[in-house]
Amino acid sequence: MRIGKGISLILLIMMILTSIVYMAPTGTIEGYTTDEQGKPLANVKITLINQETGYIREIYSNSKGFYRAKLLPLGLYDMVAELEGYGIFERKGFRLHVGEILKMDVKLPVVTHKEVVTVTGEAPLIEFSNPSSTTIVNEKAIETLPLNGRNFSDHLRLTSIAVARDDDYRINVGGQRAITNSILMDGVDNNSAFFGEQRGGTRPPFTFSQNAVKEFQILETNFSAEYGRAIGAVINAVTKSGTNKFEGSAFWYYRNENLVSRDTFGRDYEDFVQHQFGFSIGGPIKRDKAFFFFNWDQQEMNKPLWVSIRADELDYMNGKFNSTRDEYTLLLKLDFILNSNNRLSVRDNYTHFDAINGTVGGGSRAISNNGHEKDATNSFAVNWTSILSNKSFNELRVQLSREQRPRYANDTSMPETYIAGVATFGQNNYLPNGLDEDLIQIMDNFNYTTESHDIKFGIDLNFLRIKDWFCRYCGGAYEFDTYEDFLNGFPSEYTQAFDITGNNGRITYRTGDYGAYIQDTWQVKPNLTINMGLRYDFQDQPKPEIWNEKFPQTKEIPEDWNNFGPRFAVSWDPWNKGKTVFKLGAGIYYSRTPSLLVANALLNNGARIVRISVGPYSEYMPDWPNRWEKMPEGEEPIKPDIYVFAKDFENPQTLKISLSAEHQLSDDLAVGIIYSYAHTTKLERRRDINLPPPAYQDEEGRWMFTGERINDDFYRIIQFESTAQSIYNGVTLKVNKRFSKGFQVMASYTWSKSMDDDSNERSVSTAWGYAENQYRMDREWGPSDWDVRHRAVISGTFELPWGVTASIIGVYQSGKPFTPTTGYDSNHDGYKSDRPIGIGRNSYRQPPFKTVDFRISKSFKIYKNHELEFLVEGFNIFNWPNMKISYYNQVWGRPNFNEPNVAGRPFQLQLGMRYKFY
Repeated sequence: MRIGKGISLILLIMMILTSIVYMAPTGTIEGYTTDEQGKPLANVKITLINQETGYIREIYSNSKGFYRAKLLPLGLYDMVAELEGYGIFERKGFRLHVGEILKMDVKLPVVTHKEVVTVTGEAPLIEFSNPSSTTIVNEKAIETLPLNGRNFSDHLRLTSIAVARDDDYRINVGGQRAITNSILMDGVDNNSAFFGEQRGGTRPPFTFSQNAVKEFQILETNFSAEYGRAIGAVINAVTKSGTNKFEGSAFWYYRNENLVSRDTFGRDYEDFVQHQFGFSIGGPIKRDKAFFFFNWDQQEMNKPLWVSIRADELDYMNGKFNSTRDEYTLLLKLDFILNSNNRLSVRDNYTHFDAINGTVGGGSRAISNNGHEKDATNSFAVNWTSILSNKSFNELRVQLSREQRPRYANDTSMPETYIAGVATFGQNNYLPNGLDEDLIQIMDNFNYTTESHDIKFGIDLNFLRIKDWFCRYCGGAYEFDTYEDFLNGFPSEYTQAFDITGNNGRITYRTGDYGAYIQDTWQVKPNLTINMGLRYDFQDQPKPEIWNEKFPQTKEIPEDWNNFGPRFAVSWDPWNKGKTVFKLGAGIYYSRTPSLLVANALLNNGARIVRISVGPYSEYMPDWPNRWEKMPEGEEPIKPDIYVFAKDFENPQTLKISLSAEHQLSDDLAVGIIYSYAHTTKLERRRDINLPPPAYQDEEGRWMFTGERINDDFYRIIQFESTAQSIYNGVTLKVNKRFSKGFQVMASYTWSKSMDDDSNERSVSTAWGYAENQYRMDREWGPSDWDVRHRAVISGTFELPWGVTASIIGVYQSGKPFTPTTGYDSNHDGYKSDRPIGIGRNSYRQPPFKTVDFRISKSFKIYKNHELEFLVEGFNIFNWPNMKISYYNQVWGRPNFNEPNVAGRPFQLQLGMRYKFY
């Protein structure tokens, strides 16, 4: 299905004419109005006043005494409830957080005169009407917790259901691949359709400044049909807005080599320096009507990059080199309260990133194998919320975004040279390349409420144009199984690619993600809520303009039409005391296919880019370090590698079931337990369909391939299939102490088991990560790459005497699994994925990871509402080594097999200061 320009324009005009837009996400306040005996009271006037902006909403309770105020801007609220013949109920100073559904019941006293009942303090900690299991990272946590960098999304690590080390850039939630998470900023998409990660990628330190993010919500399970294209977690963040007060801050953080300990191997961080600085300001343009917020954040960093080559003849490549990670980001946001029914917001966020030697992280990779990374990302959103009547509401969100990501090779003078366990040097096989990704997003959500039902339906349309410049292996690449083979000039494989269209690997195509949903939140009783929904998602794939006539399968990129996801959840307070809630949920969720796979099938089909690989005994094997100057020709033409999609390829699908219980022990303390189950099918995997079936050989003790090919026109035919699957079981214990009495604490522990038969995120490499026997995929079943059985996280902020604030984050995580290998192609299938006989996939474990970070600050009031704060942050304060086992020590039979040999981040300090006025 391809939505034409005419239909798209009509849809856009219709939505603009029928609604006005606001920068979401927002929150909801609802509850029951009763007298002192519990009898429902109708027509109670509820007035909600936002203390920060002066926004006022008036609503009335229905015949059952129920009221619901939807689409409220976030912030600090007062409530007033009134009914003739009864006293006045006031609740002051409670905060509405992102995505929250606050239950605020009202009891009015019967009086003969105007008595006022005033309640102060925060709302209940537990969300009784929200079926989702969520974690909210509030503004105080973002502002005070130690953060090694300024990427707000790193706070996702504060929940134990998210699996990640400090040095991991991927975060796996609920047993799912990291690329199946979805990040929403102000209610609109903040994901890279090409790579499947957050927009801007994982190398920039941040794309939205920590200083610009007000708070965010982590939806772990039971998220409703409103949210799509995610089977992991949904991270729902909102940026700051101006208020009726002028407020602002300026900050500077500093680290250098003197504040960083030597690593486990005694190596120092000489020449390391990092500056992070910026400012923000916000306030009224017109009091109670219009507001602005501006933020600028910048990082300048030079760090040492250690290269360690295990060969005397290559000693000249060893040493310490500089790597940079420089970036700045700007955000401007304008908010307008046009009247009590309409609010308008405009937000633009721009990021510019530049990194020399920022492609790979050193180790056995020489500096020649590194690259220069750049990224420029802009997200522009203009939106409106309309209250159309007492029963109907509408949100429209529109986003225009662009990301440009060019990457350049350090050295193009020699092909990439990989010597197993020793070194990698020469031109990186995937550099240079570039990506432009343009997005137009249109979302519309319409609500209609009755006495018992809140019906919501909407659409989410993403129109994408992708310009990809990628010619992997165009610079050539050698592989040597041993250092002796390298010295003897005996490579195990040479690969080089050629673009026979003359476009140097450049291609432009259009794609899209289209979703629609309907859901009903049914308030069956005051203590029982049922949420039912159905979502449909469709990923529009491009049609190949050029295909290979020798293999018609290259003519089609399959489209998955049947992605209907029913969802059901129940939230129940069995004792109707507002203290305990049980939640049960189940649903079908879908994820998208990263367009990186699509681009490879469009480019590497033998008709655009021809990728050629030859083995050690081929007459066409060049002498290292030579390249083919042109595509080799001869009586026996070399057979190219091609990529295709299986005809029945579909997007990943997950059945998720969860059961949870939460109990509020006091006004500021709640505990909970969550059981989560997820069975994911149709996961992407790669398989070479040009391999003939193997035969078992007793002398080898394994199934062996002959090196022959089924289709003589090609060498490898890599087929993207949707035949992998995973199963996850997890139990999470949570404690949440809301800020009061000078401190707040959030802690959780998760036991989990994650199993699958393929953990590949999105790699398209032709050498690694394939099944050992591609005719026996069942033998790949085992722990997933992110199978962490135990993970515990605790974080807290404490306000101490004399203006001192202290905060801490502690993490313990058991080791991730790894697969021992033989280090070479043992079964002659052309892939280095072979295991020792009798050894299962992911049957060994890395060491556990643990760290404690802290932050302590002291504020000084310098003039009225002006403060100066000095702070110290420490990361891995106990200097735990957090060693890992490199691939070299995962090779069976080597002297140091299974010995940790890669050091984690050492203890380091960061100094900072911040000026604030309010």
